[in-house]
Amino acid sequence: MAPISAIGERGSERGFTLVEVLVVLLILSLATSFVLVTLPDARPSLTVEAERFAARLQRAREEAIFTNRTVEIRITAEGYGFDVRQAGERVPLATLPFEDTLWTEDTTALLQGTDSSSRIAFDSTGFATPARVDLFRADGHVRVVLEPSGKVRIDDAR
Repeated sequence: MAPISAIGERGSERGFTLVEVLVVLLILSLATSFVLVTLPDARPSLTVEAERFAARLQRAREEAIFTNRTVEIRITAEGYGFDVRQAGERVPLATLPFEDTLWTEDTTALLQGTDSSSRIAFDSTGFATPARVDLFRADGHVRVVLEPSGKVRIDDAR
C-alpha cells in the first residue's frame, strides 16, 4: 500500500531528492579525483629523455663515420637537431632519426664545455667536441657527457 500524505492524497510522484543526487555527485567526483591523482605522468622520465638523446648522438657519430663528413648537433632551449655541411653551408639532416626534436614539456637543457654555445660535432673519424649536456626538470637532473673519443655516456641524477 502506498503511503498517504498529510492531506490524505496518495503519493504518486517517485524520484530522488536533491540531497540524494548531491551525495551521488560527491561520490563520483571523489572517485574521479582519486583516479586522476594516481595516473602516471604522461611524459617520459628525464632519464628516458637523456637515453634517447644519447642514442641519437651515437647514431650521429655513426653517420659521420659512414658518410665521411662532419655531423653537427645544434642544441637549443627548445630542442635539438642535426646538420651537415654541403657546399660550405649547414644543411639540416631531415631523415630518421635526425629530424629536429623538441625537449619534452618542462625540460631545460644546458650545453657546457664547448667553444660554441649551441653546437657539438662528430668529425669523419668519430672524434667529437667534448661537451656536457645537462637536462633539468623539477623532478631531477641528468647529464649526458660526450667525450673527445666520441663515446657518449649518461651520468645519473644527483
